[in-house]
Amino acid sequence: MPTTVTPSPDTQAPTIDIPIDGELAAAATVGGTDTKIFDLGYFVLKRMQHCDGTIRARCDGTFGTPDEKTIRIYPILGFVVIDTAVRFGFKTTNTDIDESELEGGGVYANNTFYYVYAYISAGVVTFQISTTAPDAYRIFKSGGTTHKYLFSFITNGIGNVARFYWDNGTMILHNERVVVNTSPLVATSVSLTGYVPPHARIAIVRSTLDNSAGAGGHAYIGPTPTDVASNEGRQIFVGPTSLNSECYDLALGESSKDFDHIVNAGTTAHALACVGWRE
Repeated sequence: MPTTVTPSPDTQAPTIDIPIDGELAAAATVGGTDTKIFDLGYFVLKRMQHCDGTIRARCDGTFGTPDEKTIRIYPILGFVVIDTAVRFGFKTTNTDIDESELEGGGVYANNTFYYVYAYISAGVVTFQISTTAPDAYRIFKSGGTTHKYLFSFITNGIGNVARFYWDNGTMILHNERVVVNTSPLVATSVSLTGYVPPHARIAIVRSTLDNSAGAGGHAYIGPTPTDVASNEGRQIFVGPTSLNSECYDLALGESSKDFDHIVNAGTTAHALACVGWRE
């Protein structure tokens, strides 16, 4: 009678027993081996469903020593790297990282973008913080496949981590960073270089319109160049002698991080601040 083998998706067999030469191919000698092989395959397939999709991290000054330099990475369901073999890694507990994970040692530089990677060293999932950006596909560290890209962050003007929450490709900064506060009557280019990492595809900006006039005002923000006459870009309205503040997603180019903004009257001041980005 055949024996049914049901794989267990939550089992990763540490060893596999192989029958010795001359043994009969019976259920007792082959079944255990096959079961472990099926278990391992099913385990990998199940975890692979979650690879590259569940990365969460934060720095909010409430943990670590020193707390302003410590980032907490939450459990990672799975990731794949390739060195001398294809390797699968995962973490089931929180991990705190800081300057001790800096590639090459040292301390955080001021106002600098850093990139966090996971790799496998002697079978152990290990983290690295580097100024080397990920590849164009945001999968691995540039120049190889041994370090899986997880997320980016930026430091402030005194070398501490700018407080943030990261959730699956979206960065939300605790403190917005003011980019510009002007009243341009013609389309004026604004650069987000230095406010979002070079590989960011969307900037999350807060647009604040402050209208001191008795009539309503409005502004446009959008890809360079913005043409008010044809209503290109996103139009934002503000009532007479009032304030309007909203957050928007701005799509960015592959290389350029610029966009235009314009107001309808000099009495309407337009402030733009970066509150995060999406990759």
